[in-house]
Amino acid sequence: MRVGRANPMIPPGPFAILRRDPQTPSAQLKARIKWLLGLPPYSQLSVLSRKIRNLETIRPLGATRPLTSEQQHTIEGYWRRFGIRLNLSWHRLYMSVHPDTRAQWYIPEDLYYTYIEPTLNRIDLAPAYEDKNAYDYLFPDALRPVNVLRRIHGRYYDKSYREVNITEADALLTRDERCLFVKPSLNGWGGRDVRRLVVDRATVQLDGTRVTLSQLEARYGLDFVIQHEIVQHPMLAAFHKQSVNTLRIYTLRTPDVVSVASAVLRMGVNGAAVDNQTIGGLSCGVTSEGVLCSYAIDKLFRTFTAHPTSGKLFADFQVPAWSEASRLASELHQRLPYFDTASWDIAVTDQAVPMLVEVNLAGQGINLLQGNNGPLFGERTNEVLRRVFCEACG
Repeated sequence: MRVGRANPMIPPGPFAILRRDPQTPSAQLKARIKWLLGLPPYSQLSVLSRKIRNLETIRPLGATRPLTSEQQHTIEGYWRRFGIRLNLSWHRLYMSVHPDTRAQWYIPEDLYYTYIEPTLNRIDLAPAYEDKNAYDYLFPDALRPVNVLRRIHGRYYDKSYREVNITEADALLTRDERCLFVKPSLNGWGGRDVRRLVVDRATVQLDGTRVTLSQLEARYGLDFVIQHEIVQHPMLAAFHKQSVNTLRIYTLRTPDVVSVASAVLRMGVNGAAVDNQTIGGLSCGVTSEGVLCSYAIDKLFRTFTAHPTSGKLFADFQVPAWSEASRLASELHQRLPYFDTASWDIAVTDQAVPMLVEVNLAGQGINLLQGNNGPLFGERTNEVLRRVFCEACG
């Protein structure tokens, strides 16, 4: 593909125009399309082609700030080394909320989903490794939410993977009066359909209405999990007590080591039960020492110096058990040889112990990381991009 000629498989708009060696077999291009189609819906081409345009028009206070001519020259020159001519909208957006002297190192979201992540990770294998019902096999020594009941491929199992019939499953669910959470075990991105269940007098209520296992099956399908509620650390609950406010820790494998590349604290707002930014939550950058940055952002890249619900300030807050949480993410990543990047959601319990909530391996959100912390790969950007675009071009 020549520079300046759009790929007919890629819609116009913010997508980079990619130069491909004419000798590269067409099978590679077909493989890229297959990679992309395997990503979650929000990262597919039809959405990405509109997303940046929408962000630029609906952000408060108008459009993103223009780049200086020097910044534009530096950014375009840097990416031209990899055979890429950019639309600079993503760089303008990131620089509007997090100005950085290394602006050329920002990773456009469209390139990340269509080239970078599929090169670093085996996207086709991601669903099996992301399955919340598989964590007890994959990470048996990590603290995890206690499972009450699992549904796997249409069959029920207890927390020890012993198959149970529907009567036994109902007994496990209603045995004690408590609060539980039900969530999809597969394809549960963005906090989709994570709901609180209340068990009272041997009945289960969802949003104040009694529900049965059959009704949960109709809603959640063949694969879901029901878990104990997580009791989080009081210092994190102080931001927003109605949600479990988790650390999103992005780890990167290089030839020598697995390490933390970027991290944020995610928080719910306005009484929401989940902290996901895609459905209204906030994220705040975490430094390598575990200290919160001075502002948080929402999905529209609006900035907040204090939590809008609790009023608690972000600046200089020390995240409890940060060292243990970051070490846990790096150690668990070493068990995933097919994936060179991973996004870990880790809670900190009331006993100041990090707890694995979930891992994301495909369609990992990078806007919350770059909007808070700057370029995703930092000093390792050159190394990562050389690998990606050398492999992608054959």
